[in-house]
Amino acid sequence: MQLICFEDRFVKQLLPITYARPAYSVTWASYQLLDWLRVLPGRLDVSVRNYLAEIQFLDQELSAPTEDEIKGQELLLVNARLVPRVETLSHLK
Repeated sequence: MQLICFEDRFVKQLLPITYARPAYSVTWASYQLLDWLRVLPGRLDVSVRNYLAEIQFLDQELSAPTEDEIKGQELLLVNARLVPRVETLSHLK
């Protein structure tokens, strides 16, 4: 399975904390959504705002998938604004 964490148009609701970082890297208590996604089996790709793409690639070594990479794959699409609670990991599994 391929996991794709994406930011939607409502990521602006998390400003100013998401101005310089992807929504999946916002810390809630002691967790980031990215921590939970890395535990799940499968390949992890992300889709973030254009101006953050290179930064998050250098920081997390994650990038947006190409159309060829997702063609015919089972996908789990995860909104980057999802709150990383313990219950969230259970639901994702």
